[in-house]
Amino acid sequence: MDILGKIRRLQEERGWSENHLAEQAHLSQSTINSLYRKGNVPTIPTLEAICRELDCQPGDIIEYRPEETQKQ
Repeated sequence: MDILGKIRRLQEERGWSENHLAEQAHLSQSTINSLYRKGNVPTIPTLEAICRELDCQPGDIIEYRPEETQKQ
């Protein structure tokens, strides 16, 4: 699952709307909209604010997947 999918899952588990998440995290509605509608990746400060309100760690949302190296 991607970053935005994980944020949405945590948000929905709490029954929060996008507007409620924006209010709780002290972010503008346009910031949240740009994440979901445009697929923008959150900045570190935005991610920190979201995680603080969703009671999670950035590592719960971000997943490192190394690219497979191509054998020559």
